[in-house]
Parts: sequence; C-alpha cells; structure tokens
Amino acid sequence: IKLPTLPLPTFNGDTLKWQTFWDTFKSAVHENVSLSAIQKFTHLKAQLLGEAANSVEGLPLTESNYDKTITILIERFGQPHKIINAHMQALLDLPSPTNSVTQLRRFFDGMENHIRSLETLGKTQETYGDLLTPIILAKLPTAIKQPDSRKRDKQMGNRTIAQSDFERNPNIRGWGRNRNFWPIE
Repeated sequence: IKLPTLPLPTFNGDTLKWQTFWDTFKSAVHENVSLSAIQKFTHLKAQLLGEAANSVEGLPLTESNYDKTITILIERFGQPHKIINAHMQALLDLPSPTNSVTQLRRFFDGMENHIRSLETLGKTQETYGDLLTPIILAKLPTAIKQPDSRKRDKQMGNRTIAQSDFERNPNIRGWGRNRNFWPIE
C-alpha cells in the first residue's frame, strides 16, 4: 500500500510546538540518508516561519550550515527545561472557565494537553501538582470547586447549571477525580 505523502509541519518558534515539529522533520528529512545536507537544509528553511526563521536567517544555504542551523534551533527552542517552562506557563495562563460545560471542557482539555506533554518530558504530577493545584482551583468557578456549596445546593434542590452539567458529564467528573483537584460526591 502506498500512503499519500504528508506535508511537513511548519515551525514558527513556539516552544510548545517544537517537539512535534522536530520529531516529524527528523523522521522525514533529517534522518533520510537519500537526501544531501543541502537538500535537508532547503526543506528545513522552507518549514521555518517567524521567530524560528529569524533565528537562522544569517546562515546561507550551504551544506556546512545545515548542522549549525540544527544546533541553533535545538539550543533555542528544543531544550527540555525551556519546553517544560513553556508548558507550565501555559497552564498558569489558561483562561478561567465559566459555568458552561463547553468552557469547562475546553479548560480541562487544555490543562490535560499540557499535563500529558509534561509527562512525556519526564515531569509527573508528583513533581508539580502541589504547586499547580491551588492555582488551577482558583481559576475554577466557585460552584465546581467548593464541595460544601454543592452539597448545600443539592440538599436545597437549587443546583447551578454547571453543577448539573458537571455531574452528568462522566468525562469531566472522572478527570477531576483522577487529578485529585477536588472531591466528587
């Protein structure tokens, strides 16, 4: 079976997107022994945009500059501590969700994406969870993060839309329980 050729991703200097770009480029081009260094360099330059392109702009398209360009890009965008810091900052910068299920889902998906990326970089919740939990909790709507208010509202029959939706949605409910961010009744 002949698979269709997939286009190479571009890279604009967003540290959060470096690993995906580099792994794809490395597999398709960098480790391709049938390509010369100048061909690899041509492909690489064609995929760089913005800040990434600017970082290597002064290097002419020569065979010897291909390895220099790779080194510059890895040092600038591919260092694990920079990628980890970028994911942690992105977690801190997540916008606070409203009481809607759509907003909560978007918030949790964004958080989960960054947490998974951190885990692939060797950082587990045990290493940052105690610091991140209060920050994430502060972003959540009061009705979601305060079990006492949920219990009181439930007893009174006056549940908010978010609580009702949250309780009906097993994906969100399970996520909160799995991440130990709040108790779920």
